[in-house]
Amino acid sequence: MEAGELSSRFPSVLLNSHPSADPAPLLPHDWISAAVASMKFSFATCEGMVEPSSTPYSAISRRLPWDTETPWTLKDALAVARELERLKVYWMEEPLHRADRSAMRDLRQATSVRIAAGEMNRQLHEFRDLITDQCVDVLQPDVALVGGITGLRRIAAMAHAHGIVFTPHTWTNGMGVTANAHLAAGFADSPYLEFPFDPPEWGLQRRDFMMREPLTVDAQGWINLGDAPGMGYELEPAVLKRTRLV
Repeated sequence: MEAGELSSRFPSVLLNSHPSADPAPLLPHDWISAAVASMKFSFATCEGMVEPSSTPYSAISRRLPWDTETPWTLKDALAVARELERLKVYWMEEPLHRADRSAMRDLRQATSVRIAAGEMNRQLHEFRDLITDQCVDVLQPDVALVGGITGLRRIAAMAHAHGIVFTPHTWTNGMGVTANAHLAAGFADSPYLEFPFDPPEWGLQRRDFMMREPLTVDAQGWINLGDAPGMGYELEPAVLKRTRLV
């Protein structure tokens, strides 16, 4: 592994609320067949869950995370978790309100599915409490919300010390994705790094509009962070000029 070359060997792609759609217009075929090591599905209700093997996404045979997109009650979350156990889902993301640590701990103890949380938490003590109260298996802070790379590094260190999977939440813009990727590449042993891509609403052009070149995934599923100084990207001067406030 070359320094500065890799953010994560296994980027995951979230297709928001499209678990039964035809993937052809959403992702290049080679992403599905080769580059994408995992794909994160999303559903916001307890009804109408789709089994991955029954969809065109069955080409992706690796472990699938599922994002609930909304806090449920403990009973509803546990009912869904039972189904996800059968599907051998890798993690269940944000099934309960981020402040309901008691219910989160009860859910984690009652299911074999990994419980993921933390994308909207901001303060260091919030992550400390999620860890010490044994609420999560996967911690997902976002560099844009936790005080930059310094804050993210502190949380990654806590997760590593307690044997908890650390994989940043990256759904901001290209600058945020890149910052999360640098920390994951240089410090943490993240099994996946989210690569936000949900066209047509959230394609690379819209996500990375402020950058001269978008952050991309190569044919093997690697994110190349390059060897340029700093974060490795340049801002687009025309965009900066157009969006000036004064």
